[in-house]
Amino acid sequence: MDRLLRKFAKSNNLMIQHKTAYGTLQGHAVTFSEGKEFVQLHISTYFEDTNKHQNFEESLNRKLISRDYRVLEMKFL
Repeated sequence: MDRLLRKFAKSNNLMIQHKTAYGTLQGHAVTFSEGKEFVQLHISTYFEDTNKHQNFEESLNRKLISRDYRVLEMKFL
């Protein structure tokens, strides 16, 4: 697993097995998995409050995604 992703997972008390980290991040179910030259982030959540949704997305960008990885797609359904 990528050193920065492993550090992020450990600092947020996520379980790590092989090339996958999973658990709860800020109250949301997450799975981070690594393949050949890519990392997938899956986050399961629901926001009734638009401000909470925006805060969560900004937190991801500030702490991990935009700094350390090139994002090909981000979906919020």
